[in-house]
Amino acid sequence: MEVQSLRSSKIREVANAAMDRADVLPLWFGEPDVEMPGEICSAAIDALERKRTFYVQPLWRLSAAATDCAVSDALAL
Repeated sequence: MEVQSLRSSKIREVANAAMDRADVLPLWFGEPDVEMPGEICSAAIDALERKRTFYVQPLWRLSAAATDCAVSDALAL
């Protein structure tokens, strides 16, 4: 198989689509060539200190939890 015949990865497609956009922080792969904003550094430090470095629950679970909370609040009225 020739290298030219290989398909791009999805992350490469995302990177290519956003490469020249000034409003997108380039976190798709590798190390960015811009200084990381202080808010992101602070959030990363906070997550490390609290040992919150794992993937979060899938969105549908968070959505279900929010719905349960809203229903509970409504029933309490």
